[in-house]
Amino acid sequence: MYRNAWSPIIQHHTITSTKTSKELSFKIAVITDIHLGNINGNRRIQQLVKKVNRLNADAIALIGDVMEDNIEPLKRNKMFDELSHLKSKLGTFVVLGNHEFYGQDVDEYIERMKEANFSLLQDDIVYLGDSISIIGRKDAEDPTNRKLAKQMVKDVSRERFGIVLDHQPLDLKELSTNDHIDLVFSGHTHRGQVSPLHFVTNKKFPLDYGIKTHNGTSMIVSSGFGTWGPPIRLGSRSEIRFVDVRFQRASS
Repeated sequence: MYRNAWSPIIQHHTITSTKTSKELSFKIAVITDIHLGNINGNRRIQQLVKKVNRLNADAIALIGDVMEDNIEPLKRNKMFDELSHLKSKLGTFVVLGNHEFYGQDVDEYIERMKEANFSLLQDDIVYLGDSISIIGRKDAEDPTNRKLAKQMVKDVSRERFGIVLDHQPLDLKELSTNDHIDLVFSGHTHRGQVSPLHFVTNKKFPLDYGIKTHNGTSMIVSSGFGTWGPPIRLGSRSEIRFVDVRFQRASS
């Protein structure tokens, strides 16, 4: 059980797109649910940084629940400094999860993440190069109203490869029927973390773990890097997702 929690694996995916780009490949490393606090600390971050930086990704995404609930152990142990060692060519993009709101420290957390030179997206869209759109959604439990999925993506060009970062995998059906969106990343479920809780997450979410393609949209739900509560996993594994998107060559 402890090995499943403390020995993360890297899940590799290659997605072939019909869209064109001057850059024929876009590599993104995706991490969810680190749950930094009194249990998951600098040792876990250092393990994460070492594994992710070896991937030489174009971009990194931290998809919510980076913090367990209280910001004090993160500040006391300089965890934001440790996180800032994550390196990629185009930067690290962050969305909030439900746990970021539990300790009433979300505003300070946002500022600290910005100081670490991360791009925090709250119902925002960023454009990378000539071919990528990254849409970062507010969490479903954000006390401020988040935009509906159809509102978020309506201005995204169909010519670009649209990537959605959404902590909880609740709107996968709506997102996968929208031709603006090609790839959706979520976490939150931990794949139940301890069996047989995966039966609960499987019933609650349209996809609680793994990869599924519907109407040309790939949906990936990660079991997460850290753990909620004790550092144990049974029937699930700590992981990082690494996706290589392959494009068609753009005509010159």
